[in-house]
Amino acid sequence: MFNEVFLYETECSDGSYGDNCSRQCSGHCRHNIACNYVTGQCDKGCTEGWFSLNCSQQCKGQCREDITCNETTGLCNKGCDAGWSGDMCDKECDDETYGYNCVNRCSGHCLNNYPCNKQTGHCDGGCQPGYTNSDCGKKCILSYGENCQYQCSQHCINETCDRFDGSCQKDCDNEESCKLVDMSDSNDLSATVGGTVGSIVLLIIGIVIAVFFLRLRRKAKTMTKRESIVLGNRTCITLEHRQSYKEGLIPQKGHANDVKIYADVSHEKTTRGPPSKKYISVRNIKAQITNMSANESSGFKTEYNDIPRGELHQSLEAKKTENKVKNRYTTIYPYDHSRVILKSNSSTEGDYINANYIEASV
Repeated sequence: MFNEVFLYETECSDGSYGDNCSRQCSGHCRHNIACNYVTGQCDKGCTEGWFSLNCSQQCKGQCREDITCNETTGLCNKGCDAGWSGDMCDKECDDETYGYNCVNRCSGHCLNNYPCNKQTGHCDGGCQPGYTNSDCGKKCILSYGENCQYQCSQHCINETCDRFDGSCQKDCDNEESCKLVDMSDSNDLSATVGGTVGSIVLLIIGIVIAVFFLRLRRKAKTMTKRESIVLGNRTCITLEHRQSYKEGLIPQKGHANDVKIYADVSHEKTTRGPPSKKYISVRNIKAQITNMSANESSGFKTEYNDIPRGELHQSLEAKKTENKVKNRYTTIYPYDHSRVILKSNSSTEGDYINANYIEASV
């Protein structure tokens, strides 16, 4: 009988082993030492948290005192940590047990039937009415309610009461005392409920009022900003331009494809009536209004018809492609001869803004 023996003339480089060094070490040998270049085993042991001869398997369990598993078997030499069980300490305790190897049972009296802490057995969220202590395993004595926070009434015989609702178990010392107990309990409950509901209502009212004022303030800012933009974009005509219109000068036209403002109003020159008196003294204002209102307000109608309509001058700059996006309204353009020209150091932003200079007497 012959045994097959492989001879390795040279050792493999770090990280490989076997015939022709064709296999890779696990990479988890202790102190990052290379594995045996013949067998692939970690001769000096495994890095913490890994086990098996070649240290290729990772510990999965929860070992006691945070000790790593056995580097050969993968078992926890000192047993499982609290809240865990199983051969490999990889099974968590169910909702009714806790502690080392899950051998202890929860009290079953945690608030809202929540499971107890799997490590300590405590009821972290509190106890059901009638029970107290960290694990809610102790019944209320001479007290009642959640976590036994309320004392039994002194009118109960021996001050013993139901640990859940506080009612006297052995009746009261007399009939009047029982009435007092019932009234005081109901008053306390009513006061508690009333105070809670009142606080919630006041909180809701406060939130509603705050939201209302915030929205009102935001709306006021928006309206102010909108009005300022509208006023800034309003096209005005100087006295010189109005005089040119009166003298019958025809304004220059733009390109054929230009969009005219006031599309729903005629661009033709209107028939003008006799000029009205523009400057009226305070003492004559009442008489002027009376005269203008005669004949179905013909005076006011005449002045209204004298207002120039349509586009009186060209607005080529406002209709350029790069400037159209700067117009808030697509039918209101500033005239080229009286527009506001911005002074900017940037050549890309341009000098255009939808605004006109106007003449005004102060």
